[in-house]
Amino acid sequence: MADEKLLPADALERNAPKAVLPLAGFWFRLGALALDIFLIRLAIQTTYPALQPLYLSLGSGSVVVPLAVSFLYLALGEGPVGKGKTLGKAIVQIRATDLRGEMLSAPAAALRALLMLPLAAPFLGGEMGVRLALRGRQTGEFLAGAGLGGLGTSYVLASVFLAVLHPLKRTVADLAAGSIVVREAGAQNLALFLEQIQGQLAASQRRAIQVAAMAFVALSAVYGLTQYKKVFSAESEQYSKFAQSFDNDLAYHQLTPTLGAVPFGAVETVLAREGLTTASWATRLPKPAKPGEGLTSQTQVVVIQFRSNSAVRSDDLGTTRDLDALMTRAVAWIEDHIRNDVYLLDRKSRMTMAGAFPAKPPIFQPRLAAVVFVEEIDLLYLRNTRFVWADVWPLTLPAGFYEEDLRAARKIEEQTEAGRKKAASKPSERPTSGTR
Repeated sequence: MADEKLLPADALERNAPKAVLPLAGFWFRLGALALDIFLIRLAIQTTYPALQPLYLSLGSGSVVVPLAVSFLYLALGEGPVGKGKTLGKAIVQIRATDLRGEMLSAPAAALRALLMLPLAAPFLGGEMGVRLALRGRQTGEFLAGAGLGGLGTSYVLASVFLAVLHPLKRTVADLAAGSIVVREAGAQNLALFLEQIQGQLAASQRRAIQVAAMAFVALSAVYGLTQYKKVFSAESEQYSKFAQSFDNDLAYHQLTPTLGAVPFGAVETVLAREGLTTASWATRLPKPAKPGEGLTSQTQVVVIQFRSNSAVRSDDLGTTRDLDALMTRAVAWIEDHIRNDVYLLDRKSRMTMAGAFPAKPPIFQPRLAAVVFVEEIDLLYLRNTRFVWADVWPLTLPAGFYEEDLRAARKIEEQTEAGRKKAASKPSERPTSGTR
């Protein structure tokens, strides 16, 4: 018939439904991991009030709890119990299997879960580095930062390289456990897909592993060198000496002292939340000489926190006489460092601190000293801080002591403004073209 049209030879092939690729891509896996971390953190936050005595009894070892919970969650979900799916994987519809598409054995799932835990290493390295820095231990700070933080970060990034470049999107954990992560919609196509790429699989996998290994070594070296320069810099060495002397000068039982600077309003708010405001403050704090010269929420305070990773007992607090002696010692230490221009309360450092204060003067000029005892629990995904005792005393400095500070701050402001004006008035130097 003249009006009949023949279909193109490849019409049926072009209109046939395309097979869904079996492999779970990078973004599917990242989304599932983010959901799993959120759910683990939610579980820890929800159960924290009931388990707080356990965490306090473990002290610094409390970080083991979220690691153990994460391991069990992953091992059970990706093993026979969850049939390859954690809750995060189930939501984005992917699952972990072996290379035959079958469920992972319990040992393989446990090994895979164990090799996922180094993803937390950067958090641990940073936290340990901070704690050691507060003790003035530079070598320990470097090893914690470069060892846990650096190697952990490099492991994470190398795993990303591997997942992106590997023909089967496998990570270090997958290679070790003999696993692969597939999409539910295309899982039935895994065998056919593996058969199709069998010829190029070995070479592609080798290249991906080589690139990931080189990335791991290079990133570890760069991170380690950067950390070394940071920790053993002149500024860091100065801080380390300060931290050691501060720890010795203000030692009190087994608690770790740390130094901070905050507005008085922040002190009142935080301590009121814990029910630690006391009527005794009003009897000691300075009275205004004139109306409007009293304390405000922006009055600047030096805060010394005595931190504990376990429950603070009454023996840690001491007697009323002990606490008064501690306050006297803390106030004298602060006043001495301010008067004698000693790091970290010297004028230069206090001008740097002033950036945290929106109100004038443009330099940190503390009028009060606060000492607080703190219980701090670090659970990797959650940090809980509870203030258990506090007191606030006035600082006694010579009349007009801070006037020199203000003059120095104004001089710097004037010099900065003059430099700005000079730069603005200077004509721009542009090359001129002439005729020949």
